[in-house]
Amino acid sequence: MLLTGERSRAWRMPVCVLLLLLCAVSFYIQLSSPFADERIVKLSEFSGEQQQIFDPNGDLKWKPGAKEDTPERAPSWWRSQTDDADLELPVKLVHLDLKGAAPRVDYLRQLFPLLRKLGATGLLIEYEDMFPYSGNLSVIRSGQSYTSDDISTIIKVARMNHLDVVPLVQTFGHMEWLLKHEEFRDIRELEGDATVICPTAPRAWMVIKDLLRQVRQLHPSVTMFHIGSDEAWHVGEDERCQKALTERYHDSKMELMLAHVTRTARFLKRELKIERVLMWNDMFSETDVLLMNKSRLGELLEPVVWGYARDVNAPGYFPEGMFDRYSEVFQRLWLGSAFKGANGPSQSYIDVNRYLETQESYMRLLSDNRRTLAGRTVGIVLTGWQRYDHFASLCELLPVGIPSLATALLFLGDKRTVRRDDLQERVRRILSCSERGGVNWPAAYSSDPLLYTPPESTVFMQCAFPGSDLYDLIERLRYDKLQVDSFFNDPTVQGWMGEYQLSRRYGSKYRARKQSEAARELLDRLARIESQLRTSLRAIFYSDTVDEWMYSNIRSPLHQLQNFIVRAERILNMSSFPSRPLPRLPSPSTVLKRNDVLS
Repeated sequence: MLLTGERSRAWRMPVCVLLLLLCAVSFYIQLSSPFADERIVKLSEFSGEQQQIFDPNGDLKWKPGAKEDTPERAPSWWRSQTDDADLELPVKLVHLDLKGAAPRVDYLRQLFPLLRKLGATGLLIEYEDMFPYSGNLSVIRSGQSYTSDDISTIIKVARMNHLDVVPLVQTFGHMEWLLKHEEFRDIRELEGDATVICPTAPRAWMVIKDLLRQVRQLHPSVTMFHIGSDEAWHVGEDERCQKALTERYHDSKMELMLAHVTRTARFLKRELKIERVLMWNDMFSETDVLLMNKSRLGELLEPVVWGYARDVNAPGYFPEGMFDRYSEVFQRLWLGSAFKGANGPSQSYIDVNRYLETQESYMRLLSDNRRTLAGRTVGIVLTGWQRYDHFASLCELLPVGIPSLATALLFLGDKRTVRRDDLQERVRRILSCSERGGVNWPAAYSSDPLLYTPPESTVFMQCAFPGSDLYDLIERLRYDKLQVDSFFNDPTVQGWMGEYQLSRRYGSKYRARKQSEAARELLDRLARIESQLRTSLRAIFYSDTVDEWMYSNIRSPLHQLQNFIVRAERILNMSSFPSRPLPRLPSPSTVLKRNDVLS
């Protein structure tokens, strides 16, 4: 008979053996997992310098803390957490670009709690013509701009959700929203281009100060301000600027630009009591260190190094030596990535993985440039451009970009082991997506399962985030428009109901009837979704956005189908057809000259 202590030791041995076996089996499964070759976006924290890290192919690649004779860098799928505290991005600003499709304030009320939950710490708000400017600037405000009370509400709701507000006012380039007006033509750098303000025009400086004062007045508690200043391409071409170049700036356009942005920063700091001033970096990415220090750029401004490529580490993407130069000038700098608005100037649909690749590449950039960026990079701006400039088309709408924004914020704030599919599931949970996820498109919408391969973005359908109903409708519209394209590219349509047959009212009435019925079915489907889209858009956006988006995204296929049906019915109304040859048609160029423009 065993005593109590002996009984305890007796059962401990087999349990230990069992645990060891389980660990071995688990390790084997992990190595042989079908997910082992998937791209891993981050790996978990590792404590201790002697742990060995295996890559997905099973080869020993790197040891944290290993000596210099080991491989120079960790595998691209691995992010060390042993010494990354100085490479973290504690501040995460979400950019709200209001130069197009500015949402109603009620939508922002719903959105801000989600942003905080996802890990955002603040908002970079680019009002442009949505700000309620007054006095001499009242002409530049949109007819549907926010009111002063709206601005106060936005700031209040942001504060309730612990989101800092950083206003962005363009003060150099991208000033189309102001310079397009007759009242401000005289302060353009180029008469024929309403993009860049002439920095040496006395009235230009008065206007800039008025812009900043009015925005500051409605943001009394903010401590940071962003002065834009990107893509100011045409500088020193105006007669006034050329004179100033000769008399004051040693014929150096760079000195002129530096003088303008530093004067703007000084005004914000001294007159408007702003503590920190940010600006986009691109106009000063190759500037000499001595020149930047001479202008005291580092004392006055914090650059936001922006780039939205899939891989910002590609050779030559950022100018060689830029981070070395910046390390000699700036104590603080920022990164500028994107969660939408960087995948084409008229893109309507989100590509979550494309933007995730950008976030991944920024983390590699931080690691690769540790010497110059560690302890200096204070945060990241996740831009969400709504237009490439004031005159451009709308990009992905804000609700369409929410899954991408959620993915970016969770990725940037997570230190645990996260594969892409795991990250996606975390995003789906936070966005309250249904367990089934996405839509079984062929079964739900098409009798031909080979016709459509759902894009990755459909996994964020049937969720419950602010604007998710609009997200679903836009994904459905993507499918419907593909069906329309498929219809017009179908060999039967092109072979029997092509442009020649329709123009000559000469074709098979059987084919005309069949294809007319198919076109009418597609038209009915588009008409239904058009009505649903208008309702959903109106709940979030103002009427001008609704009209612009619908015109840009659904008018063309609707007109295409309507035109086809009308012309097909003309063939159906024919009781007989003439012998060939048929009368000649005017050449396409003649038609163009006669009509000037085809509607």
